[in-house]
Amino acid sequence: GIQSVKEIHDRDGNYVDKTPLIDGILGEDLTMVHLFTRPRRFGKSTNLSMLDAYLNIRYRGNTWFDGLRISDLRPDDPEKNAYPVIYLDMKEMTSRSFDVFLEKTRSVISEVCKSFPEMVDSDIQDPDDVTVFLELKAQRSNIGTLQRSLATVSKMLHRQFDRKPIILIDEYDGPLNTAYGEPDHRDIMDFTRELLSSALKGNDHLRLGVVTGVMQIAKESIFSGLNNLEVNNILSKDMDEMFGFTSAEVEEMCRDFGHPEMFDVAKDWYDGYRFGDNDIYNPWSVLNFVNKDFKPAPYWAGTSGNSIIDRLLAIDGTDTYANLVALGSGGTVESDIGPGVTYADIGDSESGIYNVLAFSGYLTAVPEGSRYLLRIPNREMYGVFADQIVARLGTSGMSGTMRDLSRALLSNDVLSVTSCLRDLFERVISSRVLDSEHSYQTFIAGLLMNLF
Repeated sequence: GIQSVKEIHDRDGNYVDKTPLIDGILGEDLTMVHLFTRPRRFGKSTNLSMLDAYLNIRYRGNTWFDGLRISDLRPDDPEKNAYPVIYLDMKEMTSRSFDVFLEKTRSVISEVCKSFPEMVDSDIQDPDDVTVFLELKAQRSNIGTLQRSLATVSKMLHRQFDRKPIILIDEYDGPLNTAYGEPDHRDIMDFTRELLSSALKGNDHLRLGVVTGVMQIAKESIFSGLNNLEVNNILSKDMDEMFGFTSAEVEEMCRDFGHPEMFDVAKDWYDGYRFGDNDIYNPWSVLNFVNKDFKPAPYWAGTSGNSIIDRLLAIDGTDTYANLVALGSGGTVESDIGPGVTYADIGDSESGIYNVLAFSGYLTAVPEGSRYLLRIPNREMYGVFADQIVARLGTSGMSGTMRDLSRALLSNDVLSVTSCLRDLFERVISSRVLDSEHSYQTFIAGLLMNLF
């Protein structure tokens, strides 16, 4: 759970070297704003912390990067610890209510302002800007001032340090995802658009912006007109190793912690993602796997709700059931995958939901011609799909019977299979969910996923 590179270094933690990301970002001279989208718990916050540690003028003279790959890529780098940095964590602003969202935003922006105390008594700042700055710091600003807060602070930092600042924004879509489907969703969307646009679009006081999120929200004008935005997502081939762990990194970690023989277990449970041209392991699950004495478990699956799978199950149709059966048996589903999604995509469109499932880490998308083959990536995710399917069909409290069914299937015990299935069918809470052959197929697919 430690995301700070500084703290990892100070506590002598094990750090998987992702510092070439710094060179990849700074080397893009014509790109002012980078948007990185990856599933949750795939290292976005740690990588932003790494950028902050490397670029922030507050940390000048640190030795945190000695021996890491960036030291060879950028020796004697004049940009190292050369800039004031605005760091905004939008996870702290999530709410279903617009009023609570504003209250949380004021608090987060206030903390940003408190990190630059030198600007209050500075004799080189415009007095009007100082007045606005103090309002933001005291959490007394109106909505318009709050929307322009990052632009205001960046202008003051440019004047104070004679260096254009860097803006790092983590989980920009957190508030949007939390408020999706709620009455205040549109208000939160509109506010977020203005906050980000004023900071990242046409801001003459910005050196560089780096934004992270789970998905690229398209057609909602969040980044409308931002022509200097470079989007890097799960389909991008550049910097594709910088989020998540590679096979070599996981193998080295197992060896470093004394259990090289457990690499195959890690591969079975947590491998299977495809970012760009690289196979990637789920880093959160691997770290927990190693930390908990190499005990495999669905660590990533328990860090958030998995209701998106239930949305897929709610779509009625022959193709949906056939695709679930294919996925559950280790097969693939062919679909179009696009880099940008809308909130309408999370509604009733099967292809739209596959899009969201791929970008949020539930499915792996492998290019096949002009389309993509989708599959469940690993054993951990088979369990997630199985739990969602079984839970939706009302079979809670039947884990013992399902274990018996798995043993009977593996031992070719036909009579026991028949008995277990009859028991499960009879105990389903509502017989109406088993009113068609498609429902039976989904039910069986969910049960069989438990075999993985």
